[in-house]
Amino acid sequence: MRRGMHFVIIALMLVICMVAVAFMVINSDIKKDTLKEDVPKVAMNGKGHSWEDMAADFSLKTVDGNTGISLSDIVNASGIVEKSSKLYEIASSEDGYNKTVTWGFMLRGILMKEDFTTYFPDLPGRYKIKNTGKICIDQYARTIIINGAELTQNMPFDRWFNTTEINGTEGIPFAALLDYSGIQHPEMYNYTITAHDGYSQTVNWTAMSEGLYVQEDFKAYFLRLDKKYHIKNIKEINPI
Repeated sequence: MRRGMHFVIIALMLVICMVAVAFMVINSDIKKDTLKEDVPKVAMNGKGHSWEDMAADFSLKTVDGNTGISLSDIVNASGIVEKSSKLYEIASSEDGYNKTVTWGFMLRGILMKEDFTTYFPDLPGRYKIKNTGKICIDQYARTIIINGAELTQNMPFDRWFNTTEINGTEGIPFAALLDYSGIQHPEMYNYTITAHDGYSQTVNWTAMSEGLYVQEDFKAYFLRLDKKYHIKNIKEINPI
């Protein structure tokens, strides 16, 4: 009887050991899969690229002491055509924070391994996007039509217009843009500002004379008006 009990106990111990080993193997596989999923990747044109993938395909370059992979190389590998005519939205995978830049900045910018952070030598620190998860073509054609005159985002705004700062916001005075468009006696009109999605607001000349066009977000900023007037992705401005 005792011998039989010994066999039962040994069998139970074997079963317990086998279950424990199986659990360890399964848990190890789960951890491996989790680690694979946690590898940071940046998506470009629908395809995810890990740092190891990019480092194998692209050369590293150093800009102002920062080393990384050229953002233009990532775009070039995506198969996008007519790259210089497009604008590029770079977004964080962590909080969705994003910025849009022209092809010229993509040529000079890099993606660094640490925190998957972007670096642009010619742009302020707010363009340093951490945990970069997506680079895509900006859905909006950045063209603003003011009284029939067309201004595109690729124009040398910084050479044509002086910027000014109001309450920490930097931009080009709307008065300068209206003058460029050829409007005579701009103080005689109100102005309807329309976004690419159709949203619009109308403001008077006093507001326009104090307002700014903020290139960074392609938006309007008005010192004394509510945020509903700070229209983003401006498409058109018309006097009425």
